[in-house]
Amino acid sequence: RSSQLRGEAKTKLIPLVEAVYGFDTGRGRKSIRANRKLAAALKHEKGYIYKYLGDGNTDPEGLYKNPIIRKGICALWFANSHDEGIEYSNLFNPMPIYLIPCQFVLSLSFLLR
Repeated sequence: RSSQLRGEAKTKLIPLVEAVYGFDTGRGRKSIRANRKLAAALKHEKGYIYKYLGDGNTDPEGLYKNPIIRKGICALWFANSHDEGIEYSNLFNPMPIYLIPCQFVLSLSFLLR
């Protein structure tokens, strides 16, 4: 089951990570350099969990308000009528708190590649 979740997460979260954080999908040296710089900035002091990363002169803002949280959870567990969040809605109301870090771990694992 965990390998299925990883495969599903990879399929659904990679495009979200690219779109939400602004990664360039190009394969050229300039794109790769920019993506590495962005990934380093996001990893620095857990910047990936903030809505606004800051620019080096300002502090990050919006702790745990990054759209990747909602979008990732919706994509993984609520995208269609056969997803776990819909089929087992009693287990997802309220949303289990451990799903938020789980979704971040999955997103971050793709960010680190």
